[in-house]
Amino acid sequence: MKKLVAPILFSLLISIITISTVTLWENISLVWKNDYSESDVFQENVNHFIDELISSTLTIPDKDLLVENFSPSQEQIREYRYRYGDLNAQLANVKEQYENQIAIATEEKEEDTKQLLVEERDKKLKAIKENFSSDDVVIEKMKNELSLEIDKITKEKEYRRKDLLNQYPYFIYEFKEIDTGRVFSNGTKSGELYYQKLYGSTKNTTYPLLLVNPNDYYWMEWAQNENDYYNLENTRKFEGSISISHSMMKDNLLPYYEEFRQSKTYFILLSITLFTSIIALLILVKKFGRHELLYPIKTSGVFNKLDVKFLIFWLFAYLFFFNAFYPLELLWLTPRSISEKVLYSSLGLFFALPIFRNIVEDTKHNFDRKVKDTYVYTLFYSLRSLPLWSLVEIKVFIVLFVFTCWGFGTALLLAQSYGGEAFVVYLLCMAFILLPTTIWVLYQLGVLRKLTKQTGVIIQQGVKDPIPLKGTKLIKELTRNINELQNGIQTSKANEQKSERLKTELISNVSHDLRTPLTAIITYTDLLKKGEGTEEEKANYISILDRKSLRLKKLLDDLFEVTKMSSGNVELQRERVDLKQLIQQAVAEQEHAIKDANLELRVSLPLAETFAYVDGQKIWRLVDNLLINATKYALGNTRVYVKATVERQEFILTMKNVSSHELGENIDELVQRFKRGDTSRHTEGSGLGLAIAQSIAELHDGSLDVTLDGDLFTVTVRLPL
Repeated sequence: MKKLVAPILFSLLISIITISTVTLWENISLVWKNDYSESDVFQENVNHFIDELISSTLTIPDKDLLVENFSPSQEQIREYRYRYGDLNAQLANVKEQYENQIAIATEEKEEDTKQLLVEERDKKLKAIKENFSSDDVVIEKMKNELSLEIDKITKEKEYRRKDLLNQYPYFIYEFKEIDTGRVFSNGTKSGELYYQKLYGSTKNTTYPLLLVNPNDYYWMEWAQNENDYYNLENTRKFEGSISISHSMMKDNLLPYYEEFRQSKTYFILLSITLFTSIIALLILVKKFGRHELLYPIKTSGVFNKLDVKFLIFWLFAYLFFFNAFYPLELLWLTPRSISEKVLYSSLGLFFALPIFRNIVEDTKHNFDRKVKDTYVYTLFYSLRSLPLWSLVEIKVFIVLFVFTCWGFGTALLLAQSYGGEAFVVYLLCMAFILLPTTIWVLYQLGVLRKLTKQTGVIIQQGVKDPIPLKGTKLIKELTRNINELQNGIQTSKANEQKSERLKTELISNVSHDLRTPLTAIITYTDLLKKGEGTEEEKANYISILDRKSLRLKKLLDDLFEVTKMSSGNVELQRERVDLKQLIQQAVAEQEHAIKDANLELRVSLPLAETFAYVDGQKIWRLVDNLLINATKYALGNTRVYVKATVERQEFILTMKNVSSHELGENIDELVQRFKRGDTSRHTEGSGLGLAIAQSIAELHDGSLDVTLDGDLFTVTVRLPL
């Protein structure tokens, strides 16, 4: 029994020293704080009061200023305007709402009710039309919504202000906004002050101003993104103070003040206890020595079989259930709380000593065997024996294990400083984060290995089905790139097949378009050689020969021209040209042909002159080809739209018409040579008009694009200014 006295005293002193140290460290700020107003708790209350005061009082939105300066973007106006659908949908909706009511009033011959319903409906229809006809109307309605939103925010802030004053009845605040002169106050200071925090300049000293950014304290429902609500108002500056009088302190804060003084006293007593315990521990170690303190009892049986795993489990359970070394709360320090804390920690240390001794002694003599008996060693060799594992996965596992051990040691240190919760948190993290992470990393490596194998299959066997996207973002990106390479190979093969098809179609179309007039020329030449027919018929033959020869010549000239332009073997005669006037002239020349084709022309051009350095003849040819194309292939009794705009130093010409032929899906092939919308080739034309127009646009560093929406055929030409 006497042999147990020294270990018991040793455990007791270690517990007292540990608990005292962590408690003093936790409350070290008490050393240099002399008054409750300097304590962390009080300062937290002050900061919380200021934050809530700013949020509920000092940042009430200036409704007049916000509404006056509100300037929505075109995107916001459009979104508001189309909130309930487009113009026709909104008008139809309103008419549908009133249709039944008006019909009922008509049937029941209630003329007054019918008149009121009609007037109400017409008023709403008029408002909708005004929304779509004027941005000013929309902006005004948005301002009204903004005003209501600000009123809502102001009302909410007033409720919060009342709650704040009920929570902190002892604070007196007086603030003046520097820019506007507005004063915010909940009363006047009276009597001697216990605490005061100043902002701005006083007679003798200058303190920092209270700076408030209103955007940090309220949010508008109409704000669509950060740019909509940032800088709604500039940073506002306030000077003034918050204070507490002595009378208010005594009525509201005196218990906290006494607790602070009591904590200071306990801090001093605990410091003396720590100093005394350290001296007593040194005397104890010197008198008994390390051997008597750590190894007073020879263990056998079950204690000899206990190892590190049991010690770890014991620490986990002990710290979790008893929080043995968690700091004491000085404000609620009682003899019972002190005795319980010291008792739990002392008992734990006392029973840990024989286990610790057993581990040390056993490890000295049987280190190799103890290592091989560990769970980690067994797990490592079991995993290594798996056939799917490679050297890379083993190395990754080792790295993760090292970090696990590092974290374990860190958790033990945290447990001594902050209590058993830190150790519990670490074990939970190890179970629910580290272990799943290890499995996840190894799985990613497996995915990467399979991906590497799949790339080899692609190289050997060619394009396969897309690889499923699995793994991390980086592995998914790599998989996506490999799939894109496969798509690129497929696209390249498709383009090659398309090129061969277009080449075959080009030869076929050229042969057809050249053979048709050539056959006519040969036929009528033979007839003239034979001398058959009347003079009138011979004159007709000659006329046909002349037309077919001119058609053949134009066809060859167009083909020669588009070939030269496609190869870039053309010199542009650039000069300063008014594109607006050029389009007007081209439209005027084709106006009769368009009318003869039963088409109605709609032209929309910029108001101002639009100059550009271009080859005027070729740009005129471009516009003329597009007009001729519309004349030949537009559906009769429809409109042809010609619109020119200037956007960002770019001239944009758009021509739209309803196609009289079914164009199919490969719309982009219409700009190929000899490609025609009329696949039966019954209409006049060479099939080179769009190809020449595209070449002209590209020679001017521009572009020509064709799109099809149903039967609406659109050509868009872009030229840099």
